[in-house]
Parts: sequence; C-alpha cells; structure tokens
Amino acid sequence: MKTVDVMILIALISAGIIFLAVRGIVFWFSRRRRHGGHHGSHRPHLMRPYQRPKENMYYGLRNLALSATPAQLGLTMPSDETKVFGLVMDWGYEGAVVTVVSFVTGDASLYLSSGAVIIGGITHKSVSESAKKLIDFSQQYLAKAEKTKETPIPPFNKIYFYFLTNNGIFKAQTEMKSIEDETSELHGLFSECNDVITEIRLLEERGFFKSPKGKKVMGDESPAKFGN
Repeated sequence: MKTVDVMILIALISAGIIFLAVRGIVFWFSRRRRHGGHHGSHRPHLMRPYQRPKENMYYGLRNLALSATPAQLGLTMPSDETKVFGLVMDWGYEGAVVTVVSFVTGDASLYLSSGAVIIGGITHKSVSESAKKLIDFSQQYLAKAEKTKETPIPPFNKIYFYFLTNNGIFKAQTEMKSIEDETSELHGLFSECNDVITEIRLLEERGFFKSPKGKKVMGDESPAKFGN
C-alpha cells in the first residue's frame, strides 16, 4: 500500500472507520464509449450509499490529499520545470461535492462531502493505470490553470481542478453545462477523470469493493441524490 493510502487509512482508523466502500460516490456515465474518445452524456447514475461513517471525514481526507508532497509519495521531481504529480477534481453536485483524487503513483480515491469515501484503488491494476494516465494527461492542461493558495470546494454545477505540482497548487475551473455541450477547454480533462471513475465502477459491479462485514456493495439500484 502506497504512502497516501496509508495516511488515509490511519485517518479512517483514528475515527473508528476501518474501510468504507460506498456506492453513493460511484457513477456510470451512460452511452460512454468504452474505448473511444467521445463520452456522450455526463450525467451520472447515482447510487444509494450502503453505509455512512459515524464521523464525516470528507474535509480531513480532502485536505490530506491536497497537502500531499512528492517526498511523501517517494517521488524525485525535476528542479527546472513544473510537473504535475497529483490531481484533485471537485464537482459540485446536488446536495454534495464529489471529489476524485489521483496521483502519479497510481493512488486513486473518491470522496463525497456527505461522508462516503472509497479508497484503495491502487490495489487494482485497471484503476491504478487509469490514475497514472490521468496525471500524465493533465500536464498539458497546467497552462490553463493559475497558481493558488486557496482550495475551496465548488458550488453547484461548478467543477474545480487542483493540480498538485512540485511548485505548488494550480487551479482551473469550468461549469458542468460547458462539459455537457463539450465547449469547455477542460472537457478532455474531465473525461479522463471520468475514466478513473468508470474503472472503479466496473470493479464495483464485479463486487471487488465490499462493506466492512464482507457484503457486496450492491443493493438498491434506484437513482438517488447524493446524501440520500
């Protein structure tokens, strides 16, 4: 298990949560072409969470991800250029903020501001490779971002991208409407984040993510708003 997942696991254990794999933060983008470049509709199929933690760890885990350093990840970064080693995408959805975290090491996690979390993506090759691909792809979008010291969460229908680099954090933002009609200059980056989510979703459908009691994270298939 890599450093970031260890840090997250320690935080969860300290709150009395061993592991929570929740369907409430996993999406399936309909009509998505599995191996194509076009992603069709971006509206997610929302699932009801199987279980919620007794204590909401969202902000703590998100801050932990945003404060990660190359040294913590065991990375050696160049001194003559700015390189992305992690990406945090925050999506303001109905009733909650969805956060997708990916690192160049292959770490990938999903957090929901209502309290649901899923970690451990690095242990699955498909998720890990998708996360690495996302970070490599995100480098070309760094020029569209501005350096920032503030990392707020977005309001409804806004999407914030935080690029974690060896020279600090950079931020870019867009609106969901622009993603849906494919006019946003960040549409491609959002689609790559979607790929990470999709890989997690595929594993969830196969029953790889389980509840603490060993039950499959499956059940009520009806759509639900975040936080329900």
